[in-house]
Amino acid sequence: MDNECFARFGGLTFLFSGWLPEPEDGEHFSHFRISNGQPDIHVHLTSVPEILYPKGRVPDFSSFYLRSFRDGDVVHRYYRSENAEVGEDHAHACYSEAQPDFIDLQICESKLRWSFQQVLSRISIEELLLRRNMAILHASWIEREGEAIAFFGRSGIGKSTQAALWERYRGTPVRNGDRTLLKDIDGEEFACGLPYAGTSGICTNTLAPLRAFVKLGQGKKNSIRRLPTTEAAKALLSQMPFPKWSPERMTDALDVAVRVSSRVPVYELVCLPDRSAVETLETALAES
Repeated sequence: MDNECFARFGGLTFLFSGWLPEPEDGEHFSHFRISNGQPDIHVHLTSVPEILYPKGRVPDFSSFYLRSFRDGDVVHRYYRSENAEVGEDHAHACYSEAQPDFIDLQICESKLRWSFQQVLSRISIEELLLRRNMAILHASWIEREGEAIAFFGRSGIGKSTQAALWERYRGTPVRNGDRTLLKDIDGEEFACGLPYAGTSGICTNTLAPLRAFVKLGQGKKNSIRRLPTTEAAKALLSQMPFPKWSPERMTDALDVAVRVSSRVPVYELVCLPDRSAVETLETALAES
């Protein structure tokens, strides 16, 4: 029997129907569920015993985990966990370019432990958001005096650590420990919550106007500088996931990075993992 559930984030309402995964994810997805609504995006899921890539079909795009091709105006994407042989795919997503907000997703239950986060990944949530001039940034963000400060940088650089230091020494709540949704609202840039928590386990359905981005680096002493717009846009883009099989969406990601960096200051903070890092950034913000 078919089931359905609704969720909302970034101002968008999602309807998931058909086969639904059990509520896991440490209950992160539950923060974003709503009772009903008019869906902007509809995802219909079907559980099948096996997913077979079409024999002899040459993909338009191929990577170690994904093969994608078009059949007329219909886009097909086949996912695998590793560089597996044909026939070992665990998901098949397809949609029509004429109706990109209705996605059919076939999944093979036996080959992956499914969760709503896995579903969001297989429908390429970043692509759906970029179509609406929004982008996901790998960043932890805090709320300080009603405004958002987002920490970003390469994996393991200390995003969650810096966010936690601000919460410890300044009482600023961490709103998300892993990813930040960037959204334009009436010409102002906002940070929005997403149902991803990373290792921090922190995930809230909130939003706040962006005060600053902070690109993190590690060093033996603290230093901070504001990045010029071009360098800032490149830094943000480097931490934005986007569908490499779609040149249009890659362009959209660049447009968002340029737009955001022209409106919101981006700092590079080389710092120690202690209270002095908070004080260094605090001084820079006060002087800007």
